[in-house]
Amino acid sequence: MFSWLPSPQLKETGLFPGELGEWVDENYNMRTAVPFVFLGVGLRALNSRLPFMKALLKVLLIAIVLVTLVELGQLFLPARHFDIRDILWAGAGAILGALIHELFCWLKTSTQIRTDRK
Repeated sequence: MFSWLPSPQLKETGLFPGELGEWVDENYNMRTAVPFVFLGVGLRALNSRLPFMKALLKVLLIAIVLVTLVELGQLFLPARHFDIRDILWAGAGAILGALIHELFCWLKTSTQIRTDRK
């Protein structure tokens, strides 16, 4: 959604107050990773029956295809441009999200094992 706004300066939108708005604009490419962390968590949850590496590759592929489509759409906006770093950050965010999901599943399982032993 934010990728297709006419201006890349998101603080101007008023959606991000004060320091958050400044961080978002200063970390131009890194901010791309944030929504993809959530996407990675969700996609890994939807593919929880797959082996981890197969699911991770699927999550990464979906994220890269999605962000590439968004980046291509930016070619039609005068103040925006295609940036390969956005694709890399999106992939990193999706992988991080899948790892976070895996960590929570592991913690849940290890807690259940400790509870069952008592």
